[in-house]
Amino acid sequence: MFRSRPARPSDAGVHARLRWRRRERSRGQSVVEFALVLPLLLLLFAGAADLGRLFFNFVAVENAVKEGALYGARYPLCDNSSGRCPDPNNVQWRTENEARTGANTALVTPTSECRNAVSTIAYSDLRDCVAGDTYVVRATIQFAPITPILSQIIGGNINLSAESRAVVLNQAFDPTPGLAPTKLILGTGARNAAELAANCEQPDPIGSPNYFRSPCVDIVAPIDSANPLIWAVFRPGDTISYRVTVRNNGGTNLSGVTITDSVGWPGGATCATRPTTMNVSTSYVCSYTRAAPSVSGSGNTSSYANTVTTDSNETLPTQDAATVTLERPPADLQVVKFVSPYQLGNDGDGSPSFGTARSITLGRTAAVSAQVWYQIGLQNAGGRTATGITISDSNGGLPTNADCTARPTSLAAGALWTCRYQKSFGSDQVQANTVTVTSPDSPPDSNDADTATVTVTACTGTNKLVPLLIGLDRTTGPAAWTAAGFTGFYNNITSGNVVTQDRQAFSCMPPATPIFVTRTTTP
Repeated sequence: MFRSRPARPSDAGVHARLRWRRRERSRGQSVVEFALVLPLLLLLFAGAADLGRLFFNFVAVENAVKEGALYGARYPLCDNSSGRCPDPNNVQWRTENEARTGANTALVTPTSECRNAVSTIAYSDLRDCVAGDTYVVRATIQFAPITPILSQIIGGNINLSAESRAVVLNQAFDPTPGLAPTKLILGTGARNAAELAANCEQPDPIGSPNYFRSPCVDIVAPIDSANPLIWAVFRPGDTISYRVTVRNNGGTNLSGVTITDSVGWPGGATCATRPTTMNVSTSYVCSYTRAAPSVSGSGNTSSYANTVTTDSNETLPTQDAATVTLERPPADLQVVKFVSPYQLGNDGDGSPSFGTARSITLGRTAAVSAQVWYQIGLQNAGGRTATGITISDSNGGLPTNADCTARPTSLAAGALWTCRYQKSFGSDQVQANTVTVTSPDSPPDSNDADTATVTVTACTGTNKLVPLLIGLDRTTGPAAWTAAGFTGFYNNITSGNVVTQDRQAFSCMPPATPIFVTRTTTP
């Protein structure tokens, strides 16, 4: 039987040595391979960490602007810390707080704005922001990679920006501040009070009865009417009664409130002191009066606007106006008729005026008739021109020797026309002479006619008729006095002509009556 030969000791050792050498070579190769792969692994781990940090920062800035936009949509004016919006009640704090580190360090500094809902243009003043507009908040976080090679690849830090928008909430839930002024007119004081009461609605019939807007909407006229508005009408000097109501109709208490009037706040107004702060849903009411001013311009009417303006630290200025129509009064002809024995009136000199006597008693003799001067004064005391004027006189019309300009057919507002004429009476009588004026522009009234009465009685007994001495000189005056049968002394003048006499011409006096005449105008 064949038997194998045992291995030689020398062959086993060779194999062992070979295996050991192979193991040593494998260990060295692994070390080399690990050394080569390790940097790549470290880079992958660092990149993964940077990606996690990047995602964390991105989420932080996104959440921050969302929180800020949500708060800004409810409180548009509270963009940053202020007296009315202290921390944490403002957009900046809410945004920063949403993106803070463990050390309570703010990672972002936000910016905010409010954009018009239609134009999408940002308001320059947040007080313009109203319900329906868009509130926008932006913020940026700077991300710094921890992987040097990544930082070199991207060229430094990364800015992570985010923007969030929210619609400003409606009034029912929106604490946005609001200040609403209203100015009304007391309709019962207007010239067209009946029209206002019949054609206009009262904005506040319970709290402010009979007060209307001016102009108000004519609710009776057709929709397509050419005059859909009605203005309260007043004349210069009329009393205009106003009522101002200011209400905080928002959801924020207001500070720094001012209420002003376009023509100055009236003194003595029947209202409380104007407030400087107004809480939510509170109101301020003030009633006062003004005298309607004169009509401006040359027309018969003009507008008179009286505007109330409100403002506060939290709101933009808001106005409301009551505009009335001022109208000139219609033409108003007023006529007077006075009498005097002298052409100029008064004591002969017409100073200070013709006089205001509407009756006079005169004497006469068989040889000398009584003479009297009438003066007619016609004035348009209204505010508009009177046209189509007619002037009639019961004396048979104005005589041709009248001392006056041509009778006017029109008379401007405030204009005056005067006329004097003379009449003789040769018999005893009582005569009432009436002047009457009319114009289609002047409503008829008691001032359209005036009467002057002359009573003529012959001098009786020894009484003499006082002559008219006005205009006579120092020689003819005393002669006329003597020729009239007077024996009383005549106060002569040194030169010139007689201007006044202290005894009424054409009056009956005893013959011994003295008379004083002057050549100067007396008051």
